[in-house]
Amino acid sequence: MEQNKLYKTTFHKRLSLIVAVTVLVVFAILFSINIFGAITDLNQKEKESSLAKVMLYTSKIEQEVGTIETEIRAHEIALRRNILSPDSIRMVLEDIMKDDRLQFAYVAFEPSWNNVGEAGRMFEVDRKDDGTIVFNKVEKEYKYRTYPFYIIPVRTKRDYWSYPYFENGKQISSFVHPLIDKNGKVIGVIGADLNLNILTKNLASLKHIDEKSDAFISVLGNDGGYLVHNNEEMIANETYITDARTHNSPDLEDLGRKILSGESGSSVIYYDGVKEMVSYSHVNGVNWGVLMRIPYIEIYVSIMKGILFSILAMIICVVLLTALIRYVIKKGTRPITEYADAAMKIAKGDFDTPVNTQKTGDEIQYLGDSLNKMRVDLKDYVQELATTTASRQTLEKELLIAHDIQMSMLPRLFPCPPTHKHVDAYAYLKPAKAVGGDLYDFVVKDDILYFIIGDVSGKGIPASLIMAITSSVFRASNQINWSPKDIVENINNTIAPNNELNMFVTLIVGELNLFNGHLRFCNAGHDPMILAHEGKCDILSMYKNLPVGLMENYKYKMNEIDLFWNDKLVLFTDGIAEAENENKELYTIERLRSMVETISGTTPSVLVNTVIEDVKAYAGEAEQSDDITMMCIHFVRG
Repeated sequence: MEQNKLYKTTFHKRLSLIVAVTVLVVFAILFSINIFGAITDLNQKEKESSLAKVMLYTSKIEQEVGTIETEIRAHEIALRRNILSPDSIRMVLEDIMKDDRLQFAYVAFEPSWNNVGEAGRMFEVDRKDDGTIVFNKVEKEYKYRTYPFYIIPVRTKRDYWSYPYFENGKQISSFVHPLIDKNGKVIGVIGADLNLNILTKNLASLKHIDEKSDAFISVLGNDGGYLVHNNEEMIANETYITDARTHNSPDLEDLGRKILSGESGSSVIYYDGVKEMVSYSHVNGVNWGVLMRIPYIEIYVSIMKGILFSILAMIICVVLLTALIRYVIKKGTRPITEYADAAMKIAKGDFDTPVNTQKTGDEIQYLGDSLNKMRVDLKDYVQELATTTASRQTLEKELLIAHDIQMSMLPRLFPCPPTHKHVDAYAYLKPAKAVGGDLYDFVVKDDILYFIIGDVSGKGIPASLIMAITSSVFRASNQINWSPKDIVENINNTIAPNNELNMFVTLIVGELNLFNGHLRFCNAGHDPMILAHEGKCDILSMYKNLPVGLMENYKYKMNEIDLFWNDKLVLFTDGIAEAENENKELYTIERLRSMVETISGTTPSVLVNTVIEDVKAYAGEAEQSDDITMMCIHFVRG
């Protein structure tokens, strides 16, 4: 299409790009919100999941140790039926040892009970490495009453789980139940030793953690030592305290205290500088702790997989949506492309090019109708403009002729007048438009110089007509030897009666006797004259009269003075005094007076032209707003 030759892209492409970018930004914002929510949600779910696994693991431990506690308490009843019979004791202990998780089972009595003697009496059943059960009566030399497994339950009258310890290469934890008679007195204990290696093996069968994961579950004993750990070297050799201090993890040390004090929950720790999520639980009864540690990097990997999948899905959606948007926009903006082609042809002057308006019933149809109307209006306007231009050219020619006629009415031969030796005069006039309303004139009759300078209100053709009337009346009046006052009154009575436009003229009419220098002049609302005498310049004071044309039969007053040889009179219109520069500042009469005083020794032509150049320099680039006229009369000795 034609506009493609001028521009590198098209409207539908830009619009498609804008919409696509907008959609992408919206997608990105929604995606960011969704990702933030997903991260938060995944963290929460991971916490809940790991805590659930820990609680299940805890429940399994409580179930394992709970069955042992239940078995011991149940066999206490059987023991009491025949507590004095060693065979009965042996049968009870052997029955307890049917639980293959147990390494030992035993009964021990207080020396004061049933006269068993100061050393007391203890019976035990031991499981050998080959699995056989051996019943023993402990010798008196074994001072069991000095060990914590006996002392603590006897003194507290409560069940007791001992700290884990090693015996014959096996990690053991003892459960001891006190035997209390009907009087509430402790007579002995019954207990069994749990083989923690077997318990650990049973717990390991619980598949709570993915084999590919670096997460693991560990179990703390009631002494803080590790009963279960993914690093076997840690079991029974390290406590959570030594582990935390070795790997610079105060978080783990604080967490271990919380677990063994009975707390459960989730937390974050740093282990060797690696961030981990930890879910933990307290095991009731045995006062153990279970904790599951998950490196946060695994959680982040899961999050990143989800993010990458979401990004891929978003990119596919954006690409497909962009393609769809571009197709729809291209189809929808096709009329605009056609209108653009038509507008380009119209701009080149082809006003007959067809504009096929699409009947879409919306702004596109309105655009087409508007373009069509513009084409018709432009065609009519160009035709009218051609006619107007022709008329304007004719008017400009007529104005040029009028300007020439107006200028021909003024004295243009200088020095002026050329026929008298006692006077040298020069004048300058520049209208603001093709024709203007300023005027000046010189007439010498019988050694009398008659002169006039005037400024018609307004500009252009109306002002030029009043100027022509004024100039004609002036020339006619001085032919009959009237005084300046009479001439002004004659001009006033000529203009005022039929002055429906209320136009007026400010002017000065003067009469200079070229033999004796006597000067008479009448000022009708005009700017005062400047008199240059022996290098000094003064502004002449004059009677204040109305401008001509405002009041018929108005009586004017005139002034009279005597000039000396070589005096100069300077007359001007307000186009000079009120000339503005670019800052709207006026030239002023005082500046003019000072300028004239500086160059008063020059000829009239030099003086006038110098002042005009100074006015132009002062105005600068400011547009001339009024007609400019200046006149200088030099009374020459001759």
